[in-house]
Amino acid sequence: MIAELKGAGGEKLVPYEYCSAEKFLEAAKLEFDHNDFKMAKGVASRSKSAAKTGLSEVKKK
Repeated sequence: MIAELKGAGGEKLVPYEYCSAEKFLEAAKLEFDHNDFKMAKGVASRSKSAAKTGLSEVKKK
């Protein structure tokens, strides 16, 4: 979903949502690497939500 947001110009059009999605995904990967799967899933969900919100905003513009 982040790749789709990036392809839609999310970096420039909705920078807050784009950066949030990327940072949450990065945090999820770190939690996964530390075998904290429950936390990784929660943070990944927040990443997806930020990307989804960003895509929604891009489509409005």
